[in-house]
Amino acid sequence: MKKIILLINFVLASHFGFSQWTVIESGIYDPLSSICFPTADTGYAVGNNGNMMKTTNYGVTWTPMVSATPYPIYTVFFVNSSLGFAGSDHGNIQKTIDGGATWTGLRGDTNESIHSLFFTDSTIGYAVGDLGAVVKTIDGGLHWNTLTCGCSYSLTSVWFTSVDTGYIVSSGGNILKTNDGGSSWMINDSVTTTDLKYIYFCDVNTGYIAGANGIILKTSDAGNHWTAQNSGVNNLLSSAYFTSVDTGYIASEFGKILKTINGGADWTTQLTDTNWGFNSIYFIDADTGYATGGFLGDIHNGMIFKTTNGGLTFVEENQLPKSSINIYPNPANGDFSIESHIQGEIEIINIEGQIIRTVHTDCAKTTMNLSNLSDGVYFVKVKSADEIVTKRFIKQ
Repeated sequence: MKKIILLINFVLASHFGFSQWTVIESGIYDPLSSICFPTADTGYAVGNNGNMMKTTNYGVTWTPMVSATPYPIYTVFFVNSSLGFAGSDHGNIQKTIDGGATWTGLRGDTNESIHSLFFTDSTIGYAVGDLGAVVKTIDGGLHWNTLTCGCSYSLTSVWFTSVDTGYIVSSGGNILKTNDGGSSWMINDSVTTTDLKYIYFCDVNTGYIAGANGIILKTSDAGNHWTAQNSGVNNLLSSAYFTSVDTGYIASEFGKILKTINGGADWTTQLTDTNWGFNSIYFIDADTGYATGGFLGDIHNGMIFKTTNGGLTFVEENQLPKSSINIYPNPANGDFSIESHIQGEIEIINIEGQIIRTVHTDCAKTTMNLSNLSDGVYFVKVKSADEIVTKRFIKQ
């Protein structure tokens, strides 16, 4: 399908704005939890079922990477173009030293899910997760030691403004701060009881927190005081990114992205023509940013959106819903069927992005045999001249 430009010619009573957020085909059916770009052209996205994706062409195409875990991956953090880490369930932390070509599983000295990672340099890093879990490494992830933070809530995000000064937010409205590299933590539990999801600092003094029920908090004095801002929404706010002290974006559910150009004094809501929820947002410069997610109740979709003008116009590249392709049984160990209204070419792709089988179809149902494939994760890509749909399946 060709690009569709939607011009909306009415004024909303509330402060809604329209932005150029373009749908990118990720090739993943499961929701994506976190996205980051260590360089302008190279980015990484992670999500459920151990899914890991990489782009080297500004998000135009995404290639699956081989994960060291089958568990959901909640966070990805790159120190530089080669060194990166990802955190998932059961205290699993992965590390790459070659830009994602290979990932090595590490133990994070905890069995709790890892929700957020932050490294101050190539050797010192922190991971936080459920039930107050905080672990620290001083040797690039080879060893992790548990820190006592004094909070038993789920810790959702961590950020350091220097080697010694860092912050953590949690469910239940707790804001934690350390001035000694995590040896001790002060807890501010008087600002709110609302679940907090993400913390972001623009500099050593200016920081923002986003959370449930549309809550946004700001500090201008290194976390000594936090002031609530009016987001204009009552949705879950899951991630934030600021391109300057004044200009920032917050990802939300129901396809909403909030933007401010005056340090949070006002927030406008950018609509992306989707109802899918966003989990993560990342900008590589003042104009170019990416948002990922893909949840709507119990329905999942591994979506990636991109803007190249910071949100001045609204353009959608039409993406075929993943529900239009059906694979069964899934998992499968012999024959399996692919149902789709698309007539054209079917590709079977392995986890390394290699096309291992191609067939042509001119009917709504195609049956294939998998008995000669090794067990593991594969992708079915069905494409015609106008449409491309990709869905994940498991051979066992």
